[in-house]
Amino acid sequence: MACSQSRPPAPTISAPPISTPPISSPSMISSSARPVQLDQWTNTKAPLTSSQRASVNRLAEWLHRNSSDFKQQQSRPSQSQPKSSEPATGTDPSPALNGADSKEAPFASITLPDASAPLVSAQGFLAWYTQLSDSVTSSTQTSHRQALERISEATSTADDLLAQLEACQVNLSELRAGTAFVQDSSRGIREQAQALLDSQTHLDTFAEDIASRLSFFTLLPYATNMLSSPDSSIVYSTSFLELMDQLDMALLFLHQAPARSYRDAALYRMRYSHCLTRAATLAKMAVVRDIKSQAESTAQRVKQMEARRESAVDAKAAPATASSHVKGKGREVDNGAAHATRSSVLAKDTSDALFLDAAHQLTKLRPLIFELQKRACTAASASSWSSASTAAAEFESLLQECHTAWYQYRRPSLSRVLLQRFTEIEAQAIAGAQSGANVSPPIVELARAATELLRHVLEGEYQLYRQFFGGDGAEGEQNKVDAGLNAYLSELAETVTARLRPKLAKQEDLVVLAQTWSAISDAVHSNAADPGWSQSLLPLLNETQSRLSARAEIMIASDIAQFTPKEQDGHLEFPEPIRAYKSCCSTLTAAGVAAAKHRRGKSGAGLLNAALSASHAASTSKAQQEKVQLFTLPPELVSTYYPPVGYMLEVLFHLQARVSARAFRRIAVAAVEACLMSVGKGSQALLRRKQGGVEREDGWLFELRQLEILREAVVSAELVLKQAHDEALSINATNAGVGHVGQGSGGSVSLVDLPSLVNAINSLWTNTGRLLSPSSTTTERTSPDAKPTQGGQLDMNPTTTTISTKLAGLIAQIAAFWADAIIFPLRVYIDQNAALDESGARWRSTYGAFETCIESVVPEKAKKVALWVEDEEVQRMVVCGVVDRVGDVYGKFLQANPKEADGERVGGVVEMRERVRGEFGKVLAL
Repeated sequence: MACSQSRPPAPTISAPPISTPPISSPSMISSSARPVQLDQWTNTKAPLTSSQRASVNRLAEWLHRNSSDFKQQQSRPSQSQPKSSEPATGTDPSPALNGADSKEAPFASITLPDASAPLVSAQGFLAWYTQLSDSVTSSTQTSHRQALERISEATSTADDLLAQLEACQVNLSELRAGTAFVQDSSRGIREQAQALLDSQTHLDTFAEDIASRLSFFTLLPYATNMLSSPDSSIVYSTSFLELMDQLDMALLFLHQAPARSYRDAALYRMRYSHCLTRAATLAKMAVVRDIKSQAESTAQRVKQMEARRESAVDAKAAPATASSHVKGKGREVDNGAAHATRSSVLAKDTSDALFLDAAHQLTKLRPLIFELQKRACTAASASSWSSASTAAAEFESLLQECHTAWYQYRRPSLSRVLLQRFTEIEAQAIAGAQSGANVSPPIVELARAATELLRHVLEGEYQLYRQFFGGDGAEGEQNKVDAGLNAYLSELAETVTARLRPKLAKQEDLVVLAQTWSAISDAVHSNAADPGWSQSLLPLLNETQSRLSARAEIMIASDIAQFTPKEQDGHLEFPEPIRAYKSCCSTLTAAGVAAAKHRRGKSGAGLLNAALSASHAASTSKAQQEKVQLFTLPPELVSTYYPPVGYMLEVLFHLQARVSARAFRRIAVAAVEACLMSVGKGSQALLRRKQGGVEREDGWLFELRQLEILREAVVSAELVLKQAHDEALSINATNAGVGHVGQGSGGSVSLVDLPSLVNAINSLWTNTGRLLSPSSTTTERTSPDAKPTQGGQLDMNPTTTTISTKLAGLIAQIAAFWADAIIFPLRVYIDQNAALDESGARWRSTYGAFETCIESVVPEKAKKVALWVEDEEVQRMVVCGVVDRVGDVYGKFLQANPKEADGERVGGVVEMRERVRGEFGKVLAL
């Protein structure tokens, strides 16, 4: 300890001054000497390094923190806590601790020396250091004593807790022993109480069972009294409906074991069956009575409204008539009234009287009808009952009487309204036709208004009927149309269709018939999700469809097959209309021509491209542009074709969405074949026309031009068949199990998908080269992949093969004829002069004549091809035929005199082929 503390500590602050006299001069030690500062003394007498000074500072701080004064200052706030936390037992401290306290008492008073007192001598420093050491020792012993006191207190507390825990364990053991004794003593009592409770519960259940069974027998007097009540309104009460359910439950109970073996079970079954039949009869009578009264009230109200309306019309007609005599404005008043009446299919008050007033009875009659329907359906399923079939027949008969009452009492009012309104519509159509106010023909306006009237009335009646008699069973049962309702709606529709049918029978215009069919079809298919009422308009739609097909067949036979061209009517003025059309097209700008062409290039005779362009021009939305209507040509382009071709396109255009796929294919095949025959006759008549100016190949080119459009018409017909097939598959997949309304349902079916048309154009363009090999085309079109539709095939064979064969023959015939005109000098030389030409003069003259023919004939024929033929691929095929034939004969010509050929240095066969093709290319864009 002395070694480690050989040097006094240096505090962090300035130490008290130390005055040390010098050794050489002891006389200087006196009280009047100036004190020496510790820092000065240490700096002069015992200089310390920075690390040593830091060590001294840490030692001084540690001594200060372990001093008794510092610890007393820290423990003063908690001096009162040890006394309050002493154990409750009040045990005294051990004598050893007391002895230690008394023994160490002197050290408790030792404190740290005053740090500010000056050290004037070495003895003072020694005293200061000794006091500091004693203070440290005293503080250490004090802390140990306090720790021992706390340990003693904790030990005493633990001993006390252990004693209390042992007492608790003893008490708990006594409680457990008492609980076991009580349980053993009360086991018998609990068993007896449980037995009494089970017995009481069994008695209660038995009593409830007896009361429940007796309730099925005590129901009879209550049911008899209620069903015998003279009050007819009792059937609308809730108790009446509950009684019917209770009778059902009673019958069900009496038909099951053990009740069916009771002595009076058969008697009660019979009585309850009679009561249930009586209740159902009362319900039926109430339904029939209310339907009849409501129908009579509706009829009376409709008559009153008609009378008021007629009186109002008469009051307005008198001034109008007078003014018409004065100023001639009567017709204008009539037209205004007709337009105002046409704007509404059925007057609102009339519609409310027919449907809205009847719907007010729904809350009264629907529960009664439901009770009849429920028993008519459930009784048939209860096959275990012996009287199940009889009960089902009774309830079904009562329900059928309700249906019959509905048909019987509501039919007169609806028929009267339909007839009166149809008469008004007919008069308005006639007046509109006379005044020229109608946009469409009178029959179309009449059919559209009549079908709209029928749609409004039949749909309202169908919805009202479904509200009263609609089933609450499965969804499939709800959608099933009642046969009686279908017949009833058909009779109502017949009221109007009987007046419309004669007018359709007299109509001869195909366009008018097509528009009439569309008007009727729009009404039929306006609500495809609920086709119940629309079935009633199917007979009229089918009759219009049959009339349309018959008229198309008549038109094919008379206007196409038996068409006789007349020169005075301009039927044989070809190719003047083609020149006029192309001269008109040549005035277009380059941008307009580029915009008119299809993005994949021009192909065919223009029918498919014209359909695509017309669809894009007539539609503003992208969705509509994805649909294309076929068999359409611009009017100026139609004039460039033979009239029967235009008739054929018109027939197919109006039939493509309005007849079934089978009928369309049959009519399309007949139209194309008739057109082929008529085009053949027209080709011959063109050569015999009096005007003249027609060469031999013009007839072939005329026929080739018409066959081009016929080929595209066949492709369009195949697109229609494919579209109808896809529509049928989609409808069958969407409405599985639900009957679809007719075929050729208009609307979207008349439009072909744009991708299908593009594929057809590309196929037509790329497959034109197969015209010279019809067998490949036939094999492709009759492949097994071409599956037939429900109504026939998806293709137009054998018409397709016939057209391809004729096209190939015409192309070969024209190519051979033009090639013969070009190689005529060569053939004459080969046949006659080759053996006699020894000098080669004739060979040279023949070659010169051949070049002259090329320069004169080829441009002329190229202009004809460009004029007559629209398809660039067909033009290329004609040119290829000419080039091949010219090349073959030119090769023979070179072989006839090879010396002269070498001497003149003429080109070979390949060079001559390219030259002829180049001459054609100057006119044609090959």
